[in-house]
Amino acid sequence: MQDAMKEPTTIAAHSSHATSVLFSPDNRILVSAGMDRTVRLWSVPSWQPLGVFQGHENSVNALALSPDGTTLATGSTDTTVRLWSFPSGKALKTLEAHKKTVAGVAISPDSRSLAGGVEYMVLVLGIENGTSVAELPVGVKGVYQLAFSPDGKWLAMAAADGKVRVWDLA
Repeated sequence: MQDAMKEPTTIAAHSSHATSVLFSPDNRILVSAGMDRTVRLWSVPSWQPLGVFQGHENSVNALALSPDGTTLATGSTDTTVRLWSFPSGKALKTLEAHKKTVAGVAISPDSRSLAGGVEYMVLVLGIENGTSVAELPVGVKGVYQLAFSPDGKWLAMAAADGKVRVWDLA
């Protein structure tokens, strides 16, 4: 295994910075996002292109898949979170509950809520109607990554100040 790790496969995925990646739950698709406003799908392990999701008006910064692997959330500098049918790429919904860059996204284990990192706070939105469930102040600009615990009790955030913040959502 160590020999296989020496030389990575390189995919010319985006025309500008690649900002986020994730694998589908079945390990058959790699998803990449970029500053070129696109989300791209790649077959695993051939790394051939499978599709492109377009619709954001600025950099796509963050990706999250629902636990069942059927919905992809994307967060963008265009201040929106978009929900897509996965892997078809059909646009399902655009959530616009703020006017700041979305730097991180996470979908709750029950797929009913979505967390989005926007500058100095984390917004928790209802996926069905896009309404705000909670606004969690962070106190520092720079939300990088968000994650719900598998039981949905906790929400964790990685921030620019080197700290990880964890909220008890119970």
